[in-house]
Amino acid sequence: MRVYTYYEPLKEMQDSTYLIELWKQSWNRNGWDPIVLDERRAKEHPQFEHYLKTVSQFPTVNPKNYEAACFKRWLAMEKLGGGWLVDYDVMNYGFKPVKHADKLTLHAGDWCPCVTSGNQGAFSSAIAAFQSYHGPWETYPGNPHISDQDILKNRRSLSTSSHPASIFPCPAGATCSSSTIQMG
Repeated sequence: MRVYTYYEPLKEMQDSTYLIELWKQSWNRNGWDPIVLDERRAKEHPQFEHYLKTVSQFPTVNPKNYEAACFKRWLAMEKLGGGWLVDYDVMNYGFKPVKHADKLTLHAGDWCPCVTSGNQGAFSSAIAAFQSYHGPWETYPGNPHISDQDILKNRRSLSTSSHPASIFPCPAGATCSSSTIQMG
């Protein structure tokens, strides 16, 4: 079963090639087929230009190219049809392959998309949420900021009559590991 990460070398950030090799090894050792996606895959998405223009206007305390890469990973995953998306600094210490959730599921809890799964519709719903977001903005040391994680947290749910995907965080006090917790 495949697991994906997204990486773009950015001049503002440290080269992560070595870390990505460790990521691949850790996931491969546990039965996964680790694949690194990049901007080429995101650019295949028909909404790429419009989406990038929209999310690039969001305020951020991070380097703009870093924040843009965080948003582009969602396009790459939607283009692939969904699946498992894991940050390249998340090492696997025993999580064996399981089918991804159909609904957008953040497996790390606390709205962090560092381990996310869902089908194509789930990633499409996330993209729509990002494109239509107009606030509120977070503030970090008094500076406005928004990220994909903040939007997911602020939305609380992508589930409406027209968007079937939902986000189910790990509830406070619960133990979340390889299983998806779905709440009523």
